[in-house]
Amino acid sequence: MIHFLPELKDKCSIIISVWVSVILGVVIGLMFMIPFFYPGNREIPHVKEAGFTLLGNGFETINYRIQKNDTLCSILSRLCRSSINISAFIETAKKFYPVRRLKPGAEIKIHMNRRNGEVKRIEYPLDKDTLLILNSTPQGLTAYKHEIEFETRLSLIAGRISTSFFEDAIQAGLNPGLVMEFADIFGWDIDFFVDVREGDSFRILLEDKYKDGKLVYTKRILAAEFKNEGREYHALYFKDDNNIEGYYDLSGRSVRKQFLKSPLRYNRISSRFTDRRFHPILRIYRPHYGIDYAAPTDTPVATVCDGKVTLAGWDEGYGNCITIRHNTTYVSRYGHLSHFARGIRPGVRIKQGETIGFVGSTGLATGPHLDFRIAENGSFVNPLMLKNINAQGISPEYRGKFDVIKTEMLARLAGPEKRGIFLAHNAPLF
Repeated sequence: MIHFLPELKDKCSIIISVWVSVILGVVIGLMFMIPFFYPGNREIPHVKEAGFTLLGNGFETINYRIQKNDTLCSILSRLCRSSINISAFIETAKKFYPVRRLKPGAEIKIHMNRRNGEVKRIEYPLDKDTLLILNSTPQGLTAYKHEIEFETRLSLIAGRISTSFFEDAIQAGLNPGLVMEFADIFGWDIDFFVDVREGDSFRILLEDKYKDGKLVYTKRILAAEFKNEGREYHALYFKDDNNIEGYYDLSGRSVRKQFLKSPLRYNRISSRFTDRRFHPILRIYRPHYGIDYAAPTDTPVATVCDGKVTLAGWDEGYGNCITIRHNTTYVSRYGHLSHFARGIRPGVRIKQGETIGFVGSTGLATGPHLDFRIAENGSFVNPLMLKNINAQGISPEYRGKFDVIKTEMLARLAGPEKRGIFLAHNAPLF
């Protein structure tokens, strides 16, 4: 029995060593895990959309690019090491902006204390020119809107039509958004899908915003000229002292008219207004008192004039159809739609250019197109021959100011094409 004591002693030593190692491992593991369970020592989680800048006095700035479905609460919870005052910031921000609907792609700046994770300041862009500033002060949270200071410069872009206005304008240097804005400005007079001819030309004066010598964005088209088959069209931006703004021709009349030239961007007119047309489905001749615009399925359709929806539903051969009463004289009808825009229903008031539905082939239709009609005093009239009335022009009290700006804009439009043209401080344009 004594012979086995050394062996038993060795086995006990091994078992004790194993248990000591296990206990030490658990203790060391817990020491490493404590920072993750104790908020005061938590590390900022890695977020690839965020950049960090260390500042003096124990502060840092987080620049975060907002992602889809982000809210102010979710952003602060992910990026900040403490919840000391997050709820107070969120409640204050709600008074200025719906923080549940942050704009994806915008950049939010969060200034925080590195030592305790307390948020000190938040900067959120309400738009391209304005920041919402939230500050934590000894007296409590303060909030205000801050206008970003930009340097304003001009750009003159010009081109000639060789293929299509859209392709040639982009080739000349306009981005797609500005191309569509230009088309919308002249949308009451020119149908850029059928009226444009080879050899037509355009000149566009842009108001650009610069920061630290770099172009940040283009605020608006200041002036535009389009020459179509020898006829010149002008549109000049003007804003009076009552903040009434718009585009006007050289005579001071608004380029905006009662009716848009067309309710959609289409490929071609597949059928015109006529007293006798062979119907491709019914196989009979009958009147066609409208214009058929062939376009891809789900092309947006806009109302041609302000009005009130009187029908948004199925209407026999028209399929999904919308009827809008504009005034006591005019009613417009939009047929064969695939579906309606959200919120479109009888009784709803809508604005000119607002999307009301989408091109389809419902009802008696052989393919996707829009059947567009206008009734005048109860009788259908040819939309392409409709006499259009200009909206209200420049008020007489501002004609002098408009004429000064018009002279300046026309001189700029006639000048050499150039990006980033410097403006004198006393320029009359603004």
